[in-house]
Amino acid sequence: MNADELIAPARVWELHATIIARWGGLPGERERGCVDAKIDGALTAALYACDEGEEPDVLSVAVHLLVYFAQSQCFVDGSKRVAWAAMNEQLHAAGLQIVATPQEAAELVLAVSNKRIGASDVLAWLAAPDRLVAWDPS
Repeated sequence: MNADELIAPARVWELHATIIARWGGLPGERERGCVDAKIDGALTAALYACDEGEEPDVLSVAVHLLVYFAQSQCFVDGSKRVAWAAMNEQLHAAGLQIVATPQEAAELVLAVSNKRIGASDVLAWLAAPDRLVAWDPS
């Protein structure tokens, strides 16, 4: 995976607007440049997690997007929801989707947000049988 395949900041903002419109909350950012910084940070973390000369894999990048957005407060409201959406968006771009109940998703994101689990734990969660399936956008 290369930087061109990474979710764009504009897409994260679109996800945030959709989330706020659908489930409520206040629009806006807490810190200017936070979205760009978290995307760059997620890619950098994924690069450090792979062997020298290798490209980071989509799972690592997606997981780090979740971690970086869930543990930050880029937005006035909706940061954790955006974290989940950004991870899913990155996986969808690779033809994958997560199979999880809303409760499982919420518990995972809260555990990441509260720093009870980290990227390696999320990768293990995604590795559970039947957790990832082919994405069908229809």
